[in-house]
Amino acid sequence: FLVQWYPDALKTPHDGILPIQSASEFHAESFRHLLKAGMEYFPAHLGFLFHENSDGNIPIDKAVRTFSDEAMNIVQDCIPPSESYPILHYAIRTVPSLLDAFVPRYPMALYLRDADGRLPLHAALDSGMKWSIGVILMINSASRALKERDPVTGFLPFMLAASGPHSDLMTVFHLLRRDPDLLDKCLFDGDSDIGD
Repeated sequence: FLVQWYPDALKTPHDGILPIQSASEFHAESFRHLLKAGMEYFPAHLGFLFHENSDGNIPIDKAVRTFSDEAMNIVQDCIPPSESYPILHYAIRTVPSLLDAFVPRYPMALYLRDADGRLPLHAALDSGMKWSIGVILMINSASRALKERDPVTGFLPFMLAASGPHSDLMTVFHLLRRDPDLLDKCLFDGDSDIGD
């Protein structure tokens, strides 16, 4: 009710902590009301659900630890899966450990692109995410993404999993096992990244 008079109160930290962070530690209904108001006034920031506070905590992470599944139900009520919010990209960047909770609730978000044109699978693999329930869910739910090159690196998903300091052979194996023709395609297309 009071937030209607001054919506900026939702993004004003007190001692470095946003109101949604405080609510995520104590009361589920307060968390719901603040997230709902945050989505009404600041949808581009997803209601500050993924905002890291000065104490290093992230509201959704704290809420899940405090309220368990109820927190994810609240998120799904306040941020409907039918909307076009890049919620999986936020989860990958800030709370990758919760990706397996987000993917089943937001299957349409698997096809949403971030500002760089990346799909969630590209962002997850490039960030070093290894073979996990979250990655398995993304692959099973959005299998066409396996054939699509990452617009930032130009790599296919199996290449993203194989590159960089966080490369993971298990992930590469399962991605290629899912579609072995991708390797042949890369070799026959003269992909300069293969074999160098």
